[in-house]
Amino acid sequence: MAPYASTASYQRRIVLSQYPKASGALYLLLSAAILYLHYGIARYETFVLLPTFAIAFMAYLALSRYALPWQAVLGAGIIIRLALLAGLPTLSDDFYRFIWDGRLLASGTSPFAQLPSWYMQYSHGIEGLDASLFSLLNSPEYYTVYPPISQFVFWLAAVLSQSIQGQVLVMRFIIIGADVLNFFLLIRLLSAYQLPISRAALYLLNPLVILELTGNIHFEGLMLTFVLLVVLFHHQRRDVPTGIALAAGVATKLIPMAVAPLLMTSDRPRRWLLIGAVCIVTLTLLFLPIIDGSLLTGLQQSLALFIQRFEFNASIYFLVREAGYWIKGYNVIGTLGPVLTQITAAGICLYAVLSRKNPNLSERMMWVWMIYLALALIVHPWYCLPMVALCLLTPYRFPIYWSGLIFLSYAGYAADGYTVPVYWITLEYAVLFVLMIWEVRQVNINLKIA
Repeated sequence: MAPYASTASYQRRIVLSQYPKASGALYLLLSAAILYLHYGIARYETFVLLPTFAIAFMAYLALSRYALPWQAVLGAGIIIRLALLAGLPTLSDDFYRFIWDGRLLASGTSPFAQLPSWYMQYSHGIEGLDASLFSLLNSPEYYTVYPPISQFVFWLAAVLSQSIQGQVLVMRFIIIGADVLNFFLLIRLLSAYQLPISRAALYLLNPLVILELTGNIHFEGLMLTFVLLVVLFHHQRRDVPTGIALAAGVATKLIPMAVAPLLMTSDRPRRWLLIGAVCIVTLTLLFLPIIDGSLLTGLQQSLALFIQRFEFNASIYFLVREAGYWIKGYNVIGTLGPVLTQITAAGICLYAVLSRKNPNLSERMMWVWMIYLALALIVHPWYCLPMVALCLLTPYRFPIYWSGLIFLSYAGYAADGYTVPVYWITLEYAVLFVLMIWEVRQVNINLKIA
């Protein structure tokens, strides 16, 4: 018997599903709001951006009350995503670096070899690496941090098209494919856990998922595909595929490395040793095509800068930083960043040991992600999206509400830069942590009653 089945909740949704006209209107409202966000609003137009996203999110929450057929959910999710194909991303400019890296790889040059600014100083003869693309990069003085599977997608886009719009289109189709696969993986896992498969709609129709992945081209969705495969294979006790899937997740975005301790605290050392060995071998094979003398140096420098210079939408870090200003009189990020990174690693390992008797790997992964993001210096809106999917396999729903609250971080953008929106971020995390604590309390009460 799988944990957390909720027959009463499912029956209520079946009753609500008797009102298809209302659900159709909500689909239209959700779609219209997302399309307007994608095509009609710049990210610095805060007083239009936030209310429009709020409308999309409220329509999404209202839709979640219906036990809609999975075919209808899948069709609506794909249609909304396809409607975003025409325009370039408007809320993020990270995709220009993806295009830059892809064009380097297509020319046979390692993206880790030189800083982008180097190519503006010396003759290189690489097609597409020009001043116009360079001017659009948000990190021209930093080495790339994207691992091999992401780099493969960048390369594929550059090989299939020479234009920015064409390369964006290729990447979007891959992201849409990953989201569809995530939907079916969630259905498979929900069935295995004896939970209502209608929950999968909470991922596929989530407006932040649609906007940040398909709209703004972030690869958390592709990474999530491998994370869900880890959960599925581990549930099926298939250790070799588990190790391969974990390696593929790390090779897409490095963060799944944080969940590795969860697999290494099993009471059967032979099992986790096999998973670990397969993961290491697979990672070696995946990194082999891009390994050269510059890889480790470039990654190390970029990751060091990542934890010593950059900050965005943080929670605990911003509180401690303010204390640092009061005590030291300056921003202590240079020392605080590495310390918080060490605390994060220790906290994840401690949680992995303490939670080892919990059979729900999805729940444990969700909490590892929460520990990481609570102590992180940078929490972009798309960082929380894996938690949205993982929480559907647990009794918790605060990550879903966070996917609405985290959009408040866009309030700091202006036409000429970004200023930390202190009050908006305070509201975001105050509500988030209250919801999280309340849900933990409710789950513990229910477990005691059971």
